[in-house]
Amino acid sequence: MSDIVNNYFRRFYPAQIDLSKFYPRSGIGGSIMREYTDKSVSNIFPSIVCADGLTMSVQGHYGAYSHPRDDFAEHYYAVEILGPAVEEFAKFKSDTVDNETLYAYVPVRIVVAVIEKHGGLAAGGSQ
Repeated sequence: MSDIVNNYFRRFYPAQIDLSKFYPRSGIGGSIMREYTDKSVSNIFPSIVCADGLTMSVQGHYGAYSHPRDDFAEHYYAVEILGPAVEEFAKFKSDTVDNETLYAYVPVRIVVAVIEKHGGLAAGGSQ
């Protein structure tokens, strides 16, 4: 099983990341979260569209319910999902926003399994 999610995120990382523009912030339990302060670069990823039409916002960054809560992390282990009700995500439900369900800290392996169940990324996506 390839890591579709982390590979997808990397497609939208800036070509050159200036590490001096990261601002460390204290997180829960003494962890450090890094926020990228160069706002000329968007750190919000476009929605993932599966081959069968399932569309969901999958986010991993400082402001998302992800692990780590870093902008442009080397690897995300859990991500935030906003989209339609998906059985595999049910136990991670956090809230409902504009008729879509918000899921917090969904393990990437579960997201990858859902994407594969729905036919992989739609044409034009990169795995």
